[in-house]
Amino acid sequence: MLTDHILFFGNGIVVRHGFINGPRECYARLPVSNLSTLPSNYGRWQENKATGGIDVVWQEGGPWRLKREGRLLSLDGRKLVSYRPIDAVKLNGVYVYRPVGDQPSAFAFMADGRFEAVNLSENMMTCSSGKAIPKATGRYEVSKWTLLLTFDDGATAMLPLRIGDDQPDLNDVRAFTVISYEFIRER
Repeated sequence: MLTDHILFFGNGIVVRHGFINGPRECYARLPVSNLSTLPSNYGRWQENKATGGIDVVWQEGGPWRLKREGRLLSLDGRKLVSYRPIDAVKLNGVYVYRPVGDQPSAFAFMADGRFEAVNLSENMMTCSSGKAIPKATGRYEVSKWTLLLTFDDGATAMLPLRIGDDQPDLNDVRAFTVISYEFIRER
């Protein structure tokens, strides 16, 4: 299995990262309109009508010719990890991450787009201020594999979000991952 994670944007830009577990960056606010301003792990993609695959030209390194294998893509026989779009998903319930030897972190999400958060560590906040959040409330939305939090005081935070393919119903999310922290719904 190919460990690079590849995200295709609708404007023809593509990004790759070498990980399996989930996004480590927040893509929702990423300015992907001008390729020349982006790092070398970005490139351009386009459908190849002759092969039925996708051709990628990276800013650095050789081009890739991706082959379709059912719903998946492969590169030289190595399958790529697939992350489905989760835009506009509404989470509902209390989700908890329980680390060994430390206090749990928790989100309570309401279907109306409100949330309460408790004990979010600074490691979870890599796309934001990097400061721990002991307790907060506000509104949330999901866009481009990013959990966007708008706190009641007007501050904002973004967390990279993944909902596994083992959960077919995005209206009933039982667990999600922020970076490598797995939050499991408890109620």
